[in-house]
Amino acid sequence: MAGRRGRAARRDGYVANPRRYPAAQAGCATSRRRCPAAQAGRTKSPRGAGADQRGFTLIEVLVAVALMAIVSVMSWRGLDSVVRARDHVAGEAQRDDALLRVLGQLATDVRMRAPDAVVTGGTAAHTDGAAARADSAAEVLPPALRLDGEGGLMYLDIVRGPAEAGAWHRVRWWRDGSVLRRAVAPASDAFPLPEPVAQAGAAVLDGVSDFAMQAWIPGQGWTPLPAPPSAPAATGLAFVVQTGEAGATQTYRRVVALP
Repeated sequence: MAGRRGRAARRDGYVANPRRYPAAQAGCATSRRRCPAAQAGRTKSPRGAGADQRGFTLIEVLVAVALMAIVSVMSWRGLDSVVRARDHVAGEAQRDDALLRVLGQLATDVRMRAPDAVVTGGTAAHTDGAAARADSAAEVLPPALRLDGEGGLMYLDIVRGPAEAGAWHRVRWWRDGSVLRRAVAPASDAFPLPEPVAQAGAAVLDGVSDFAMQAWIPGQGWTPLPAPPSAPAATGLAFVVQTGEAGATQTYRRVVALP
């Protein structure tokens, strides 16, 4: 009989042992299923609560760090190539601008040359006695242009103007090693005109491997200067500037009409 009552009591949720069911001491009369105090007394152990959480292992962390390092290296190489390409394009653009300025200045100096009557009405010679030389280029080019040289150094002299108060001055172009230079002499209203000072020449372009001139002679085409003695007067002048080193040179030309 006592056994059946115990089983019935346990089946109905009767709290018989206060040590096992502390809710019975809180005043729960019949069933722990309906007793909030009994439900509050049923708590999970800390070990059971932490068993549902899972972290990263050391191997997973190392793999993630390695992947991040690989992605960082690839990104750095991509950015480095972009920066290098940008710097190369910027350098080429600056060099092209410098070449355009130089060729434009050459063309301007030739177009602003003194008329033939001005040069021949004063003296046909320059102050260095160039008229005494049998320079064939003097016959091909107008009197205001003279291609001359000393000690293997070729230069182009241009009588240009007019400057202030109707004065004229001489402009000299020449290649000094790998540098193209331009020098301007003081203006004067009387011949002979002062000669440009080579030491005062301004460097207008560097990295020049060659600076040459060609004349367009009717019936003969482009002829390198100095031209043959029997060549007629030229109707066009071409400036040829070569930059770069052997095997990687670039050639630029600027043509100016000689009416």
